[in-house]
Amino acid sequence: MHIVPAIKDSFPQVYAVYVFCFDIVRQLNWALKCIDTGFLMFDDDIKLRLRIIRDMGQYFIEKGCEYLKLNVATRALEYFTAAKRLFIRANKLEREDYVTHIDLLEQILIPLAEEQQTKSECDDDGKNAVECDLL
Repeated sequence: MHIVPAIKDSFPQVYAVYVFCFDIVRQLNWALKCIDTGFLMFDDDIKLRLRIIRDMGQYFIEKGCEYLKLNVATRALEYFTAAKRLFIRANKLEREDYVTHIDLLEQILIPLAEEQQTKSECDDDGKNAVECDLL
């Protein structure tokens, strides 16, 4: 019961703690005490994998936007490409459709990073920041 809050307190960079268990109902007493700590419990392995994939994909989009704002297009493109692969994988696992995320990556973020990558100078018009703020 105390391990999840201890992990979050000791390692603030931890995004979430994912727990896979056989019987969630039997774990509710202690699990409810951890609900506000980034604690996620699953009894279905596909739902667990989908959640991890989705969270990683969203993290990669956020990191890509950070690099895009810093005019480091090569790194932004790496993160956006990795995010796209993750959302495509999530679609293959079914249950939830990540077309919106893939469209955002294909139609806006990846082309923006590719355009920035080809430029040798920084673009000061703020266009990059606006696109990433849409998230």
